Amino acid sequence: MLPAGNIGVMSWVTGIDMLQNVVKKWRLARGVSKAHLARRIGVCRSYVSKLETGNLQPSGDMMFRIAAYFGRRIEEIFQLVPGQPAKPTIFGPKTLPTGNAPTNPEPATDKSCDECRDGVGE
Repeated sequence: MLPAGNIGVMSWVTGIDMLQNVVKKWRLARGVSKAHLARRIGVCRSYVSKLETGNLQPSGDMMFRIAAYFGRRIEEIFQLVPGQPAKPTIFGPKTLPTGNAPTNPEPATDKSCDECRDGVGE
């Protein structure tokens, strides 16, 4: 129950599907550095690092480039992991989602990390 004077909204919040990857596994199996892989696929080393830690979601084009570099199918490197099932959530007045807020994150592009955009590390 909400405190008196607090207007809340009930909403169904679903998890966001995310991509997991085994880029690091294949990179280590080849014995190449992050910098080497980055040069071969056309990004900076920071991009590869963020990709391997799951802090960055690659574009479709980038998934093709990475798969081609390793000589594998995209499905062997990237797997879609479903988000959490829908659950009811109560939003208080300060946490109401706005109509212009994106419901899903935009996929990363080749220039999705600060260093790539700024040309650092390339």
